[in-house]
Amino acid sequence: MIEFNPYQHLVETLELGSDRQALVESFALARDYAKERLGEHQVQQVVENSVARLWHGAGGLYYELKAAPDAFYARLGPVLGEYLSQPDAQMVVWDAVLQTEHQEADVVALYAPDYLERDESVFLSYTLEGTRYERGEPRYAPPLFLRVEGRTESLVMMQLEPTPTRPASQEYLMFRLPKGQPLLPGLRD
Repeated sequence: MIEFNPYQHLVETLELGSDRQALVESFALARDYAKERLGEHQVQQVVENSVARLWHGAGGLYYELKAAPDAFYARLGPVLGEYLSQPDAQMVVWDAVLQTEHQEADVVALYAPDYLERDESVFLSYTLEGTRYERGEPRYAPPLFLRVEGRTESLVMMQLEPTPTRPASQEYLMFRLPKGQPLLPGLRD
């Protein structure tokens, strides 16, 4: 399994908004490699909503934010998703908010496509260099996109676009991604 998890990059992208050109170049090669590798396998599912696009299949998982495609995540290898109803998705959000209150997880919740411009469209709760930051407020309704970075796993959940054939029990798609061992843990920049 190979994982590209530039989580700090995601937070920096959301905080810096459209002034992020230097960050785009940092992960371009990794992003292109992940997309190419995932494309080598038959993609079983491509889902999107107004804020994110996600590919999932036998080769792994890849998502990117539409307004900031440089904010991506990729895991190459077996990954299983789970469909959730709106009440089940709400429970996931409440658990994420509870984890942030105890500083056990970082959360990115995107509620509308204008999340780069408006604090009302985003909830961020994260720790950077030992200091806790928050931007926006969590809402009662589940977000269009949720990313939870916990101690033992990452969670990605997104609301699916409604279709006439999709049952109500499949309004959201969620992936729980156990954390692996970092490569070369003793090296620092």
